[in-house]
Amino acid sequence: MSYIILIVGSMLPRFFAVSYKLSSPAEVQDFMQGPTRFAVAYSWAFALAIGLIGVVTATLCYRCPTRTSQLTVLGLCAQAALLWVVMFCYCYDGFCGPMSLHHGPNFELPQFVLFEFGVFPVTFVMLTVTILTALTKGRYGNV
Repeated sequence: MSYIILIVGSMLPRFFAVSYKLSSPAEVQDFMQGPTRFAVAYSWAFALAIGLIGVVTATLCYRCPTRTSQLTVLGLCAQAALLWVVMFCYCYDGFCGPMSLHHGPNFELPQFVLFEFGVFPVTFVMLTVTILTALTKGRYGNV
């Protein structure tokens, strides 16, 4: 996952430059929306956070061997949630409506829901259900 984050983060400015025919790196930075610019600038921090989550999960599994499966599921879900946030930032331009002379593009919920056949809302719901199930394991019977 870290590799994907780093590759997309390094290729996205070039994609914007080619797609929108922007000539300079400053022009590309000005064109990118805030969340996209943040994710591109700090893609290394997101990649390190993925690794840190893995190390913390492995350490907790070593310390609590009776809860290994629950901790593994939570660690993988935490990594997936972080990847979801990064991909949301990378794709933020796709969630925005058209630009006008009076304002720039704004986030539009219908665009977000329909973007790539609803991949972001569906994965968000799936992650949330998995995390809640792992956290409540054993509390409400065999859930």
